[in-house]
Amino acid sequence: MEWKSVEFSGLSGTRVKNHSAVYYKSAAYVFGGFDGSVHQNTLNIIDLNTLSYSTLNTSGDQPSGRNGHTATLYNSSIYIIGGWNSSNPSTTKEIYSLDLESLNWSKIQPTGEQMVPCNMHTSNLYQNKIFVFRGGDGINYLHDLHLFDLTNNSWNSVKGQGKMPSARANHASSVFNDHLYIFGGWNGNDRLNDLYRMAFVDYFWTKVDISGNLPKPRAGMSLLPYLEGLLLFGGSGESSESYSDLWHFNSSQKTWTHLLPSNPPSSRAGHSFTQISARDFLLLGGSSGNSYSSQNFILDTYPPPVPPTEEPFRPLSFTNFLNNPEFSDLQIIVENRVIYVHKIIITRLSEYFRQMFAFNMRETQENSIEIKGIRHSIFKILLKYLYTGEPEVGAGTEGQELSVEYLLEVLQAADGFLLMPIVRKCELMLKPKVTKDNVLEIQAAVEPLTSNYIKEYCAWFIKLN
Repeated sequence: MEWKSVEFSGLSGTRVKNHSAVYYKSAAYVFGGFDGSVHQNTLNIIDLNTLSYSTLNTSGDQPSGRNGHTATLYNSSIYIIGGWNSSNPSTTKEIYSLDLESLNWSKIQPTGEQMVPCNMHTSNLYQNKIFVFRGGDGINYLHDLHLFDLTNNSWNSVKGQGKMPSARANHASSVFNDHLYIFGGWNGNDRLNDLYRMAFVDYFWTKVDISGNLPKPRAGMSLLPYLEGLLLFGGSGESSESYSDLWHFNSSQKTWTHLLPSNPPSSRAGHSFTQISARDFLLLGGSSGNSYSSQNFILDTYPPPVPPTEEPFRPLSFTNFLNNPEFSDLQIIVENRVIYVHKIIITRLSEYFRQMFAFNMRETQENSIEIKGIRHSIFKILLKYLYTGEPEVGAGTEGQELSVEYLLEVLQAADGFLLMPIVRKCELMLKPKVTKDNVLEIQAAVEPLTSNYIKEYCAWFIKLN
């Protein structure tokens, strides 16, 4: 795992906390939040293909500025529920929807029970329903559960059974394996680090008994499904202390594991943490006390292997002697074609030839040797490197795009002659050509070789896909 700081072109807006973000069609849609003085109601978009940030023009009945609301994506619409807007009453009991295709806002008038005000609550989608664990109403700390049925626009309370979480706000929640999980929060006196889950099949609550270490009590953190459990990031602790730690909860083992990815972000709470791919999560905004976070990050939970470093080009001044019979002391025959070489030159960069001539092998006693199992055009690439120091893999292809088969052939030859700069060059050129259709073929071809990077990359690619 690794954190990567990311900058967005066009980002000149204010820094916010307690905003919302959802991912839809290669973009993150960011709504609302508090910038320290104003409650925002702008809709911003981050294009994750171009890493650009801009504000969208919307139509319809737009929500007022707010923070502490929730945003839930359903089909092609975002549903904004509740929030704090500093007006009277300060905690809203509203639902708005935004069609992301038309960018038109609509205020929802739900049927069923009367909707209740909610702020610093959580909302989670499960089977066409948004489940809202209310948290606070601006005055009280609560623990009632409600659902908004998206199929008929109805609002109803959920009568849970079992051991429900105690009253709290600014908690975190997530859905995993047909259960709703609630973690931590603030109850007006203390920050919490307990974990509860409710089965959707019967709305039965249980407190999860944890084995081993626990994250510190906190509020304003994020919780998302990940692998065999949940991923927890950040939050605020006692005395305005904030965290930048990352934890994984294993649902079957009922254990928390403290993860230590490289390059962690600054501590923060009230941020958004949004999954944007199978392995990537986008961290936006938040604050630590009165300090608003200016850096945004992407957490790569499964980064590819680190590519090998290409050795710097070491020019050699022996080009004129390449396949030149003058002063040649050895002939190499490849595909019945004679190549004139010079032992003192080809042993400078080749451990293979150095050992051949250093240990009194049969070849040291002869003026001509034959090398089989390699094409003449491929061997010329290796030989050019030995005379010039330049690993020119595309030599002789007349500028045409190099095929996977060709690169594998050069890679296998270079690996056999222990010419690692050419091996690294081939690996780096093969990497962008790996696809779902050819990865198994490439993996099988490189398995017998000593080079490791492309093996690791193929294994990473297969697991990811």
